[in-house]
Amino acid sequence: MTKSWITMRWILLLAWVFAAVPAFAQPKPVTVRIAVIEVTKTGNFDPRIAAFKSKLPGFDGAKLVDELESKVDPGSSVSLQIRDKKQVLKVTVDKVEADGTVKLKVEIEAFKFSMNTTHLRDKATVIVGKMLDDKVTGLYLAVTTRVE
Repeated sequence: MTKSWITMRWILLLAWVFAAVPAFAQPKPVTVRIAVIEVTKTGNFDPRIAAFKSKLPGFDGAKLVDELESKVDPGSSVSLQIRDKKQVLKVTVDKVEADGTVKLKVEIEAFKFSMNTTHLRDKATVIVGKMLDDKVTGLYLAVTTRVE
């Protein structure tokens, strides 16, 4: 083989590698679905969130107060004004692992609430929350992820 043929093969190989690397390195967007749930010890349970009743033990009353579904790139966030539109819920996609596991940071600064969650591909809904200052009402978030 001639020297120019070997050089051409290397150039073609490098061009193929550089063309393929960005396709593999692109982070996949994550669909994040958030259900904002207000819970109480007594009352009625909203039928739209009946699937979460077993995940909210001790609460007989619950209502869906807001919800959002959005595609979010890893490293990016989505925000939602909640309750009286004075509090902001912020969900950041920290990492998407190769096996489809999604790591999020869920925050509501007004309530001094911050939680890191891990969503396994086959168990993608995580419910987090806390009781509010009135000690009668709680605010819970059902966060579901799906890797595109």
